[in-house]
Amino acid sequence: MKKLFLFILISTNLWAGPSKKLEIYVDLWPAGDFIATSTRIRGKVFKTGSKYSAKNIRVPVNSIDTGIDLRNTHLQQRLKADKVPKTNILLVKASGENGKGTATFKVNELTQTVSFTFKDLGKFVEAKFKINFAKFKIPDLKYMGVGVQDIAEVVVIIPLKEKK
Repeated sequence: MKKLFLFILISTNLWAGPSKKLEIYVDLWPAGDFIATSTRIRGKVFKTGSKYSAKNIRVPVNSIDTGIDLRNTHLQQRLKADKVPKTNILLVKASGENGKGTATFKVNELTQTVSFTFKDLGKFVEAKFKINFAKFKIPDLKYMGVGVQDIAEVVVIIPLKEKK
């Protein structure tokens, strides 16, 4: 019975494949880090020939988990999700080809355009980029003397749909 359970556990992890997710790798000052995550990504990337595009992809702020409840509360307050529960981090538009592209994001009514790299994973696309929190003018990114660094690395996996 133990062998059957172990086989099921291993085989489920090996063949599960990618799934949609957001990971924001945040460095703290003077020391430390954390990863903010969410799996509630609303939207798709579309592929037409060798070109990829996306628009209006949303991640609800209240779905982002930083690993600590108090930090989650502070994040929601800073991004105004405590007052407007349906607040989203919004990918306004993105386009790319040959593993590189540009994307425009909107947070707190401010936009930021970034370059990114991406991989086609079959039914999903994995994109990597850096975001600058200071450009979104998020207030008070510190608590008890520990602050968030301005630049964070982001990895996102989004469903892919091929257009014919």
